[in-house]
Amino acid sequence: MPQGGQQAGSCDVNAALANILAMRTVSDYRAAELLRRQQGSDWMAAQPADTEAYGAIRLMVNTWEQIAIQVLGGCPPADDRFFASNPVGHMWDALKPGIDVVRDDLGNQYAGNFEALNRKYRNWLKKQPKSYQSRALDGINAQFG
Repeated sequence: MPQGGQQAGSCDVNAALANILAMRTVSDYRAAELLRRQQGSDWMAAQPADTEAYGAIRLMVNTWEQIAIQVLGGCPPADDRFFASNPVGHMWDALKPGIDVVRDDLGNQYAGNFEALNRKYRNWLKKQPKSYQSRALDGINAQFG
């Protein structure tokens, strides 16, 4: 392991994790998440492409797609530190109905990296104690109730 666990190769893990947190906490993303909680991702994705709701679901999914590209690329690594602090599975489950609607138009490759990251998360989760509840889910609850 790199000294202090802070860098992996040319990756500054702390900076990468901070960037991912910033991606998930900008005001547009938070507004989209609130709308998703009120209406559901499938409803959002079924709206006309020029609406705020459709744009919001695409923003959320594309944010997670970008996170997945970074993590699957190794910066930050898909490990305990990343998975314990990011709600990958929770967000996949929440966004999957909307992803399915968009995939009807754009094809099954849409959100493919996010789907692959979710599979890695599910494999990681299988190795955690049965009583495990992620800090990420605690954070989601603290932010949105």
